Amino acid sequence: MKASWHARLGSLVVDTPDPDLNHTINVWGLYNCLVTFAWSRAASLVYNGERDGLGFRDSVQDLLGVTAAIPDEARQRLELMLTGQMSNGGAMPVVQPFDHHPGHEKGPAEEEYRSDDCLWFFNAVPAYVGETGDLDFYQKVLPYADQGEASVLGRLRQAWSSTWSVRVNMDCLVAWRQIGMIALSWVITEKACSWLSRCGLD
Repeated sequence: MKASWHARLGSLVVDTPDPDLNHTINVWGLYNCLVTFAWSRAASLVYNGERDGLGFRDSVQDLLGVTAAIPDEARQRLELMLTGQMSNGGAMPVVQPFDHHPGHEKGPAEEEYRSDDCLWFFNAVPAYVGETGDLDFYQKVLPYADQGEASVLGRLRQAWSSTWSVRVNMDCLVAWRQIGMIALSWVITEKACSWLSRCGLD
């Protein structure tokens, strides 16, 4: 167990003049990210009986803190959440990992879609690819939650497109700050697409 934890915590090591800062970054920051990833924010409505499963947006966000430490587990979770995306580009609010049937899930009511759920893929997917160098991941084909299938890159395009067309439950306003955050990731994604195309992998 000690070796396992050291291997994970050793994925990022900083050395500053401040021992407390070193300890916070090298141990407790990542430790908390790993616990959050494992328990999917246990102190939430998920454990109060309101719902059961992985909250979509939270779980995709949680990947950002652990991808370097546990890339294999992060990929499994990322693929699970990708199959929680609907064919219209939106997402299921909750994905139940032990009772999830991609291609056969019923989508949420129109007013329950949130504008930024799938936009977090623009952070999580490049983070995974950047840590692993696995550019082929953009071309991996996975089923949508309800029907059909698409590559990871195709899903990003659909998520971007649906942001402007799906009615959302926030007075129809788009999460502008989030869109600004993903703009650079979109450029990186498009450049990766161009590279894959030149290599004949599109």
